[in-house]
Amino acid sequence: MQLAVGYLAIAVHPSMPARSLDELVKYTKDNPGKVSYGHVGIGSTNHLTGELFKSVAGIPELVQIP
Repeated sequence: MQLAVGYLAIAVHPSMPARSLDELVKYTKDNPGKVSYGHVGIGSTNHLTGELFKSVAGIPELVQIP
């Protein structure tokens, strides 16, 4: 029995040169501390998913904004 479904997405501003997830990771690595992501609060699903993404992609300089 399924109780809930949740979806997450990554969106970037059109001025960002990245057009794929691979390009976004490369851009973030090439521009440390200049790329950020927002979330609804510390410990939220969005926050923890962002931190997991940082870890898996190897981009610890991705800045989180609650």
